Amino acid sequence: MHMIFLSGTKGVALEKVSPGLPSDVASSWHSASGVCGFGTPGAPNSVLAGDTGETGGLSLSSGRISPDGDGFEDVISVGVFPGGEGNVITVTIFNDRGYPVRRLAERVTADAGARFVWDGVSDSGARLPAGLYMIVAESFNTAGLSRRWKKVCALLYR
Repeated sequence: MHMIFLSGTKGVALEKVSPGLPSDVASSWHSASGVCGFGTPGAPNSVLAGDTGETGGLSLSSGRISPDGDGFEDVISVGVFPGGEGNVITVTIFNDRGYPVRRLAERVTADAGARFVWDGVSDSGARLPAGLYMIVAESFNTAGLSRRWKKVCALLYR
């Protein structure tokens, strides 16, 4: 029932994958997503099967980010939707020389998928220089499927 990749299950809710499934069958239940804090009391289950409204893979809210405080494209939303269940997601941002500069997510459990936000700063909190950045999302799941997606975005300043 609990996801095999979890190091511990204390505080991790078991959520029903679909309300129509029998409650006495183990496959009807799955660990709540780490993205939602491992539980969704009072909200739809994080592992609810069905259409998430997103297509598989990696999506960006824009092809550019301009963190200048004007309220327009100050951040970029990074969506990772591998499909299926039992996914573990890592999202890394690389500079134009191929060096990792920001880890947005590391081994985050998310069944249907998840969204992460980048504000144009590095892991150390430093403002990154203008340029092109590669956003790489990786996922693997309990079925052994491993995937990787890449997209480029521009970091711009006025």
